[in-house]
Amino acid sequence: MMSRGLLLVAHGSKDPRWKLPFQNIAENAARQFPGLVVLAYLESAQPTASEAVQQMLRAGVQHITLAPLFLAAGHHIRVDIPELIDEARQAYPHLTWTVLPAIGELEAVQQHLATATVAQALHQTPIGPDGTSPAAAPASTAR
Repeated sequence: MMSRGLLLVAHGSKDPRWKLPFQNIAENAARQFPGLVVLAYLESAQPTASEAVQQMLRAGVQHITLAPLFLAAGHHIRVDIPELIDEARQAYPHLTWTVLPAIGELEAVQQHLATATVAQALHQTPIGPDGTSPAAAPASTAR
C-alpha cells in the first residue's frame, strides 16, 4: 500500500492535444516521486480532481500533495482547490494534505520560462506583415 501521493491539477480542456504537456510532466514526476502520481483536471477533461482523489484512496494513499499546474494563483487555486480539499477532508478525515503554490509562482520556473522564451524568440524565423517568412539574408563571411 502506498502512503504518499502527488496530485497534479491542471485547468482542463476539451482538446486532447492540450493535455500532452501535462501528461509529459506527470510521466516525469512519476519517475521521480516516491509514491503514486495522478494527473487531474478541474474542468472539461478526465479524470476530475475528485476522481483522482478516489483513485489515490483506492491505492492506499494517506497523504496527498496537491501541485497546481497553473502559472498563477487565480480563482481555481483560491476557491476551487480549497473547496475540493474541504469536501475530501469531510469525506475522508484520515487523509492529510499539503498544497503547493501554483507552479508558475516558483522563481526557478519563472527563470526557466524566461530563458526558454528568449531562446525560442531568438531562433525563430520572423514572419512579415503579410504572414509569410521573408527570405533569409545571405550570411556574411566577412570578419
